[in-house]
Amino acid sequence: MLKRMAPFLGIARLNFDARPDGDDLKASGLFPAQPLISSDDWTALMAYYIDAAPNDVATQPARPKAQKLELFRPRELVFSTDAPCTSLLQVDSRAGGLWVGDAQAKTLTLCGADGKVKRRIATDSAPISIINEPDKLWVALIGRILPSDERLGQVWELNPKDKTWTPTGLLSGLRRPVEMHRLDMDGDNDKDLLVASFGNVLGRLSWFSGVGRRDARPQEHSLQEIAGSVQCGVHDWNGDGRPDLTVLRAQGLECVEIYFNQGGGAFAMKRVIEFPPAYGSCRLELADFDSDNIPELIVVNGDKGDYACGSRGYHGVRIFQQTAPEKFTERFFFPLYGAYGAKAADFDNDGDLDLALISFFPDYDRAPDEGFVYLRNDGKWRFQPFVIEQSKLGRWIVLDAGDIDGDKDVDIVLGSFVRGPRTIQIPPSVERQWETQRLSVLLLENTLGTR
Repeated sequence: MLKRMAPFLGIARLNFDARPDGDDLKASGLFPAQPLISSDDWTALMAYYIDAAPNDVATQPARPKAQKLELFRPRELVFSTDAPCTSLLQVDSRAGGLWVGDAQAKTLTLCGADGKVKRRIATDSAPISIINEPDKLWVALIGRILPSDERLGQVWELNPKDKTWTPTGLLSGLRRPVEMHRLDMDGDNDKDLLVASFGNVLGRLSWFSGVGRRDARPQEHSLQEIAGSVQCGVHDWNGDGRPDLTVLRAQGLECVEIYFNQGGGAFAMKRVIEFPPAYGSCRLELADFDSDNIPELIVVNGDKGDYACGSRGYHGVRIFQQTAPEKFTERFFFPLYGAYGAKAADFDNDGDLDLALISFFPDYDRAPDEGFVYLRNDGKWRFQPFVIEQSKLGRWIVLDAGDIDGDKDVDIVLGSFVRGPRTIQIPPSVERQWETQRLSVLLLENTLGTR
């Protein structure tokens, strides 16, 4: 990590000519042409961190012992023709199935509840986010799946009534877009498109007016020029009738920011939660756990794809409650090595919200069965964990929840990405199973509707 920091201080030089995004990186001014500190100071700085760093950060806080999950029936649902690299998973109850994006095959597929293909389209790169409306389907394509500042990301529009499913290009030249939303950003009663472009060193959070309109050209409005925008939740925090944005950031600046809507397309940003830059912030959900009509913030910390390193006890899922205007207090923490996703829903139909969790970087020595964990809400910020034997069938990078089979209960789907960063020790037998079985999607079928 220290070696990678050196170019930001001018101590080392990047070979811009050898990188496809080199011109943009050089023009950014982020990498000084001359050292900002002396070599002696840099040597002393490295020595300080090496000496002061703890030998082990893998110890987790105490937590309830996991039990065997009986509420769900695991079903192997979707298989890939190659190594599964699921980049998108979204339950679509209206269509009676789910959308699956694959980074390896470069496809977007609508599968039925039985896993059979209903529709499929080839894409230029990995589908990463979709907006499904009755008359249109908008798809964000990431460009480069691995860290990059190349401007290869796109947004396509598809007409569900078009039998050929011919895409219309709406936006291009985006730096690794990872999420998008449709909402009225400027109060003109016309929906705009909010796009979080994660990038790598460069990035942007911005919204586009006039997207998809024949009488207007898209116009971009930048909210923040910084890399690492991961997810964005929409909620009116101050009750003024305008949608505010709750944004999770990763990379060097890990935090949660709220962009308060001032009207007319103007926003005022307030940083409400900050994390150390090693936490690996990767997912954000908004859900009301205490039934006060004010959502809590569910933050997932567990990304460790940059460097090969040991497990981290501070990885996991945290729930923050608003305790005063613009103030959030941590109410719950569930430690989970390599945590990567969370979905809140009343899975057991008892009137409160439970949590479904995944890990993309599990510790196969300490916790081999925790690629998926279900947390049952027992009230008063207490949750009981459950696990399944089928957790090892995939390397879970995405999940979603919804009634996929129409039986009036909430099911869970897990998407596997088996060729992710090799920054953890994976048992060879597990990797062989991933490669040979080629399971893309595991369905956890809720059994409430069949009882």
